[in-house]
Amino acid sequence: LDGVLAEWCSFKMYWADNLQHCHQDEVWSLLLSHYHEKFPNLVHVVQIMLLLPVSNAKVERGFSTMRRIKNDWRSSLSEETLDPLMRISIDGPPLKEFQP
Repeated sequence: LDGVLAEWCSFKMYWADNLQHCHQDEVWSLLLSHYHEKFPNLVHVVQIMLLLPVSNAKVERGFSTMRRIKNDWRSSLSEETLDPLMRISIDGPPLKEFQP
């Protein structure tokens, strides 16, 4: 943690001195592509942050799909059956385009 904090302080000073003309997206891109040897711990943290979802909309859509598929009439569906039905519903082609 101390290494990340030290790298963050160094990078902030470098950013203020050399990259202030760049947009924020460009700065992160430069950090990941050109400064990974100088700031390895900071790059690792940024890579992890980029993996985190910025919203939970996909999760909410998944729960809505599950409630739609596993309703009162089909409450005994097993996980082995529910999983493929949800995948088809979420990621599958639209019904009008489906060609069996």
